[in-house]
Amino acid sequence: MPRLSLILLISWICAGCAVDPARPTERPDAPRRALRLLETEPGLARAVRHSALCRPPALTEIEGDPDQPSCRRFRVAPPADPQSLVAAWEAGLRRPDSAHRWLLEPLAGSRDLVFGGAAHASGLRAEHDTLVLCMARAMPDLSLRVAHPDLWPHRVDPVSLRVQGDGPFRWSADGTALVRSEPGRASRPGRIEFVQAPDRDAAGLISRGQVDLAIAYGVTADTLLTADASPVHLERIPDWDKVYALWLNPSSRWLNDPRFRRWLAASIDREAMVRLVFGGRGEPAFRLLGGEHRTVPGPTNGGRPIASSSSPRLALTFDAQDPHARSIAARIKAELEQDGLLLELQPGPKGRFQMALVAHHPPIADPLLALQHTLWPLGDAAAEALRLLDRASRIAHPRRRRERAARLEDDLLADARLIPLLRLHAWLVRHRDLRGVSAGRYGILRFDRAEWVR
Repeated sequence: MPRLSLILLISWICAGCAVDPARPTERPDAPRRALRLLETEPGLARAVRHSALCRPPALTEIEGDPDQPSCRRFRVAPPADPQSLVAAWEAGLRRPDSAHRWLLEPLAGSRDLVFGGAAHASGLRAEHDTLVLCMARAMPDLSLRVAHPDLWPHRVDPVSLRVQGDGPFRWSADGTALVRSEPGRASRPGRIEFVQAPDRDAAGLISRGQVDLAIAYGVTADTLLTADASPVHLERIPDWDKVYALWLNPSSRWLNDPRFRRWLAASIDREAMVRLVFGGRGEPAFRLLGGEHRTVPGPTNGGRPIASSSSPRLALTFDAQDPHARSIAARIKAELEQDGLLLELQPGPKGRFQMALVAHHPPIADPLLALQHTLWPLGDAAAEALRLLDRASRIAHPRRRRERAARLEDDLLADARLIPLLRLHAWLVRHRDLRGVSAGRYGILRFDRAEWVR
């Protein structure tokens, strides 16, 4: 069998590592200037911390076994090892809220482990120094899946419940900061300290020089960009843009009528939302994936598709920890109630819902997996779309994958189950004396070259 080579080197930083990390050391004779990182969104803060704590696995495919044609074999580069990687991935499969469940679904036995029918996944095992992956169906996009931060190996400390990894930083002894794990020049930040504040306070803290690094959106970005003088530099990072959209559950009353869904899609003033809520630092969105502009479908009869005496009652679920989602939900409520709808806002977990506000900011570039990442938390309400995306992910050619993703999104848009609203522009904000911090995909910041220039 010809030798196969597949190098899965995805990024420098990652969300975890399954080996027990060495205890960090801080040399008292070489004090370093700390980097103060502003955190205004819990979900984004967790992702950024993981990107400093961990790095992705590096897998090299080796010659397979002719007696097991559905299996692929890999060497695992240190400090990770096959045993720790298997343990980390199986732990992820056991967590109900983990993306491991759809990312590793093609592996044989993964569903048995997820649903409690087996203690281990039969298609995921370690043989001495080799990682063996056996497929229940074709998975040509393995390297793309391993790029997802949830598959970067990690372990959770059983006492502190903090994620540990083998990236450039470790948790400090008191758990309040990240400490650089390896010695280096004194100009390199030795610590990352966290400044936690509501989004409304972000611009003031940055302008007063109380933080050194932040991600800015909306009014915060507009305030900093229009300031006469600022101690920071702003860099546009499109990969961190957030596209907000509505997902409508067609099994709900009112929303089971395609005419009503299309009327709803055309009733929301996206331009006003961007201008009034986010300081103009964004744009109306008509797709989640990149592509040509699309006109929002309207009702077939050109007007309100329900009787003027009717006042439909609907409920909108959104992420209570996302300040931008909260603002968008409030704006939608105000607009729809002007049209005679009664809208109840339901912050919190999605569960069963009528309408859900989703944020599309995938940490991977592949369009099929990006859509799965966004729709998977919707569960049964998006089951058919997820099934079609899973089937399409068996396509190997990148161009065909993009085309199929665009067609599947077109179907959702035409039926108005998916209603994109706006794209919120993202900016990396850093102190002018700080260099070398770079942004990868959403949630990934690279600190390995970070350095104070004076």
